[in-house]
Amino acid sequence: MKRLLTRQLRKAFPDGAPEDAQFALFIDLVEQAYDSFNEQAQITERSLDLSCEELNQRNHTLEMILDSLPDTSLWIDAHGKVKDIRAGSITPAIVSADDNFSSLFDLPIVIQSPALRNFLTDFHTKRHQLAEIEICANQRRYYVSASLTMVSQSRWLLVLQDISSRKELDALQQLRVQELERSKRQLQELVNSAPIGILICRPDLEVVMINDFLPHLLGYSYQELFETNPVSLITAADQPAFLHEVANALNEPQGEVARRCDVAMLYRKSATKQVELSLSSIVFDGRQLLIVSINDISERKELERRLRMLAETDPLTKALNRRSYYQKNEQVMRQCQRHQWPFSLILLDVDYFKKVNDNFGHPVGDEVLVRLADTVRGLLAEDFVFARLGGEEFAISCPNTSLERAVRFAEQLRTAIEAINIEVQAQRVPLTISLGVVGSSTMGSDLDSFVKLYKRADECVYKAKSGGRNRVVCE
Repeated sequence: MKRLLTRQLRKAFPDGAPEDAQFALFIDLVEQAYDSFNEQAQITERSLDLSCEELNQRNHTLEMILDSLPDTSLWIDAHGKVKDIRAGSITPAIVSADDNFSSLFDLPIVIQSPALRNFLTDFHTKRHQLAEIEICANQRRYYVSASLTMVSQSRWLLVLQDISSRKELDALQQLRVQELERSKRQLQELVNSAPIGILICRPDLEVVMINDFLPHLLGYSYQELFETNPVSLITAADQPAFLHEVANALNEPQGEVARRCDVAMLYRKSATKQVELSLSSIVFDGRQLLIVSINDISERKELERRLRMLAETDPLTKALNRRSYYQKNEQVMRQCQRHQWPFSLILLDVDYFKKVNDNFGHPVGDEVLVRLADTVRGLLAEDFVFARLGGEEFAISCPNTSLERAVRFAEQLRTAIEAINIEVQAQRVPLTISLGVVGSSTMGSDLDSFVKLYKRADECVYKAKSGGRNRVVCE
């Protein structure tokens, strides 16, 4: 600056500058101004250098970010010219950097993809839009998420994200859901065709499926059964056994023999029905399920009860037969021994029973025995054991009963039997009994055997008959 000022002064004053103090001060101030200007220019130059460097750095960072993005991006100006293309990581690339500065609608991907062309129509009027569309490139079809955003008044950014894999997964998932639904329908059809009740639930016993027969079997509505825990359908006495078998079935390897148990289920919320449960587990759709088959065995149980009654009781009087009586009596005597209870035995025999058969016929004799048995049962204590030993001879075991109490009970029986009124052709059939009663006050290890007790009681019956019949004899 000083050299420039010196040249200018030489041009203005060829003969030399005037020697004037004010002129010299003016020249000095101009020189200072030049120095100040130089300093500001240097500061400005350094600031510009720094700003350019920072801007370059930021542009470089932005370039690196754009290049690292997996999505394909295109910068578009207001005239539809592509200003910059980033191919992204889609392989093979659906656009090329060679297409930079081309018209947007001249790009092969836009020409071959009607959905994309429609998406970009009037793009300069839109601030932002998003859609999932199908595009064509490299003779392949892609599903992309297309995003168009207005970045400035003259610049738009189009981003294409490849979602083909996700779409394929969605399609596979949809197929899997459809297949699962089809399997469930087939399973439902299968269980509906079964002539027994079927209930399918999760390990926590939440019901997931029942068949059409189950509501008919138990008398509940479909919705009631579906919303009810199966445990509550079983009587309280049988619930522990059911839960035990549930745990066993869930722990059994798949395909093993089903667990079975007989329980009483609530029928129409108040009555009960005997059923056989068959429990097994399967794995369906990756989850363990419990299958409970419910078979009505009420008729079988009733048949078993009748067969058991036929095997244990006298078919005429329904009292225990001799064999069952001895078995039951043995249990009763052991109980008396264990608790040190007294025990009494009553034997009774119908008086003149042969005459009844001879005079009135065997049907009347049978009626006599039936009426006698019914009368005795009406007076028995709950724990007494009543049996017909044969012919017109009966026995009653009386646990936890003293001899005195047994004698009073025998007298009550004698009076009640004598009062039975059976008439044949206006003629009353005579009916009395002779009874023998024996007992023991303690049931220690020295207790007489039942055979000895029976012999003593039989002797008492003989004495009752010898003494005139229709009486009680004890010892």
